[in-house]
Amino acid sequence: MWHINAQLDWEMGERAGAGGTFQVIELKDDEENDLTDLVDQGRHFHSIVELKQAVLLAIAGRLEITEAA
Repeated sequence: MWHINAQLDWEMGERAGAGGTFQVIELKDDEENDLTDLVDQGRHFHSIVELKQAVLLAIAGRLEITEAA
């Protein structure tokens, strides 16, 4: 299992008139690798599930699989 720790900003959504949403401040995995660049930090997310989908799409877009020789 791969675990990503998300530091979220709920206050910005409130100030922007989008109460109940959050923006991502930082994403780090179990080994403290910074994964924040996987999401648009200006985007307002409605749920962790929505954030997870965005992260998965970003990873899929960068994933390359090659055949072993």
